[in-house]
Amino acid sequence: RSQLNISKAPIPLPSALTLIRENLEDPYARHLMLLTENGAALHLLFQCGVVTLGEGTRVLIGSSFSADASEYHLISQINSIKRAMQVGQHVILFNCGGLYEALYDVLNQAYVTRTTNGKVEKFLRLAVGKRSHLCPVH
Repeated sequence: RSQLNISKAPIPLPSALTLIRENLEDPYARHLMLLTENGAALHLLFQCGVVTLGEGTRVLIGSSFSADASEYHLISQINSIKRAMQVGQHVILFNCGGLYEALYDVLNQAYVTRTTNGKVEKFLRLAVGKRSHLCPVH
């Protein structure tokens, strides 16, 4: 019988920031959800340069105000996400509880593909109440 020469040296683990960066750079990775208290992830992402505010990242901030729970506000936020998806921007949702149901297919990467003239296009369904709309994805 041959013996395996297995090292008992500890394997260095990547940092949380390294894992976050790798996820955001991988076009095949699942959508990243960071759950923290008091918005710590939001500060961490910007402070460490993982994302930058501007053309590459869009931030949507929700609140407990009744106007922010209205269908009009929800549709406005969905349209903002839709525009970001079309151009390949990162979207950070902070305290946006009302949006998650509308983004069910987006967060689960339930893509719909369509081939036109040999070109494959990807779409995701955005839904608000009984209405839904296919949105092209970058």
